[in-house]
Amino acid sequence: MDAHDKQQRRLTAAALFEQDERSDTRIGDLLGVTARAVNHWRRARHQGGTEALTSKGRTGPKGYLDSEQRRRLRHLLRRGAKDYGFATDGWTLNRVRRVIAETFGAAYADPSRVWRLLKAMGWSVQVPVRRAVERDEEAIAAWVEQTWPRIEKRGPRPGPGSSSRTRPARD
Repeated sequence: MDAHDKQQRRLTAAALFEQDERSDTRIGDLLGVTARAVNHWRRARHQGGTEALTSKGRTGPKGYLDSEQRRRLRHLLRRGAKDYGFATDGWTLNRVRRVIAETFGAAYADPSRVWRLLKAMGWSVQVPVRRAVERDEEAIAAWVEQTWPRIEKRGPRPGPGSSSRTRPARD
């Protein structure tokens, strides 16, 4: 249900208030809302008239970027997170959300919205490969070839066996 439909529902409730025959519960049942919501609308109408039930439009800053803003965002992201002032160079959804808010004044309340924006811009998930700086590939290969075969647990020996520790298997 979009904002227009919700406003129409509130205005329908206002028309029903004028009849003054139905309870908040009954009006709520007719409109598919709770009696508490109807009571809230009734008080708002009483204090501010039918005008109080009309939509005031979107609240908060605009949540979507136009094509020019997306181009600028792409440029900022390509420069890297360190260039923007973060400690590491990886972009997270929360970091991108912060850049969008600070640069364009657009507030994305949910990181999944940021992900949808990035996906629409052609970006994909990139997970960095983390390797220790001290990693010695030759030492690892030698260990796998020489040490591991000596300590690797061998499977069960062929032939009959027993699961009891006190009774050996009979031949």
